[in-house]
Amino acid sequence: MFGPLAGQVHGTQRVLESRMLRRGEHPPGALQLVNPAQALQPGAVDQILLRCVPGHSARPALRDAKVSVDGIAGQIHARVLGTDLVHKPIIAMKSLLTEGVQLFNSGRYWDAHEVWEREWTPDRKGSDSGFFKGLIQVAAGCLHYTRHNRRGAVNKWRSGADYLRPYLPDHRGVRLAPLVDAVDGYLAAMNGQTWPELTMPRIDQE
Repeated sequence: MFGPLAGQVHGTQRVLESRMLRRGEHPPGALQLVNPAQALQPGAVDQILLRCVPGHSARPALRDAKVSVDGIAGQIHARVLGTDLVHKPIIAMKSLLTEGVQLFNSGRYWDAHEVWEREWTPDRKGSDSGFFKGLIQVAAGCLHYTRHNRRGAVNKWRSGADYLRPYLPDHRGVRLAPLVDAVDGYLAAMNGQTWPELTMPRIDQE
C-alpha cells in the first residue's frame, strides 16, 4: 500500500506552528500551514503544540516520563482561558438524610422511605439505626394515611414515634420533638369513629 504524496495530505487542515506561538500571536494570525510530511510524523503536531509552553521547548516533552500532564494542562489553561477560571462541582452533593427530608416535606413519602433505607441499610445495628427506622416508619404511616388505611397508619406512626423518642429533641440536625408531638396527636385523632382530616407534618432540619 502506497502512502499519500506530499501536498495531498492535510491539504486544507491548518495547525499551530510553534514559532508563531512563541511570539504570542493568536489565531487566526498564528495559523500556518505545516509541511504535510512533517504533520504525518508520529507526535509531530503534539510536539509543536507542547513546545509553546514555557519550560518545555528545550526537550522532547512526549518522551520525558517526568513531564507532568497536569502541569502542562494548567499552564495551557492559564494562557488560553485566563487565571480567573476555576473548577467547580457540576452537581452539588447532599446527604441521603437531607434528600429524604426534602422528599418527605413534598409529600413523597414512599420516595423518602426508600432514600432513608439506603442510608440505614449499610449500618443496621449502628447508633443511628433507631433514628432512621423511626423516620422510615413515620413516612410509611403518612403514606398509609393518604390511602385511607387506618390500621397501617396507626401501626407505623406508633412504632415510628417510639423509635424516635430516644433521640429527642434533636438528632443530626433534625428537629424530632415537633414531629413526634404531631404523630402523637394523629394517633389520638385516629381513635375516633370517623376518618379525621389531618394535615401531614413537615420535618424541620438545621
